[in-house]
Amino acid sequence: MFFRCSSVVAALAMLLLASEFAFTSSATLRPAWLAGARINEWISINGTAGAGGALVNAYSGFAFNERTNEIWIALAGGHNDGGDNRVVSCNISSDTPSWVLRHAPSPNQTVEVPYYSDGLPTARHLYHSLHFVPQVNRLIAFGCRFSYGGP
Repeated sequence: MFFRCSSVVAALAMLLLASEFAFTSSATLRPAWLAGARINEWISINGTAGAGGALVNAYSGFAFNERTNEIWIALAGGHNDGGDNRVVSCNISSDTPSWVLRHAPSPNQTVEVPYYSDGLPTARHLYHSLHFVPQVNRLIAFGCRFSYGGP
């Protein structure tokens, strides 16, 4: 999925409502933020603005882990938008979802390199290249387009 908006969670909430998601009709299994929301209605989920500091306005995307109902963002940025390669996640099954920092950004962000000096991948425009692969229980970025500082 590709989103160029500051509210990745609101966009995902719209998709979840439209597809009835993995929640059942039982009130005990539906998170509080989803109560009262109508199908095809855009909603904002309190506490999720800012995507945990990840650069979601830089042609970014996200991955979704269906096993845990978590949104994941990693390596967002790239090009001239920023070198922040942090990893964040948000569990939307929670009654009060919030972003969790899973891995801090690399301290030395060098331009036009595939990996920073700490061995971690550089930030990049994600488009639709970030995926959660359940068979290996890993978040994987496929390819690298417009890495930080690149043309």
